Amino acid sequence: MGPFRKKFKREYAKTLFSIAEGDLCSARDCRSGGTGRAENVSFHAEQAIEKSLKAVICHLGLPIPMVHDLKALIAALPDKCPLPPSASKMQELSEFATIRRYEEGNYALTDEELKSAIRVAEESILWAKKVIVK
Repeated sequence: MGPFRKKFKREYAKTLFSIAEGDLCSARDCRSGGTGRAENVSFHAEQAIEKSLKAVICHLGLPIPMVHDLKALIAALPDKCPLPPSASKMQELSEFATIRRYEEGNYALTDEELKSAIRVAEESILWAKKVIVK
């Protein structure tokens, strides 16, 4: 049995996309501010990716899997839809929307990993914008 799915009006895709952009800003702010938990950078990057994927799924008129699992969201995209450029790197960020969001310091995040998380989120936002705006 797969995840619960919910269908939204296609116009909601723009709202999801806007929220995704806000999550990307939050990830950038967490990283550049130098305060707070490093895990929050990855959490907000994951949220930006998650919402950009859900925005595209919604825009395509499909029901959205109500999960934080980026792999499941990518799998929900139809074959005709191009995948985000960093789709293969997204799955490892799923943990930051679930278990790692409740941890601190158990996993040493390097600055390069934080940069990479933001870069993957930026690519996801650009990909979603191209699909939605066409």
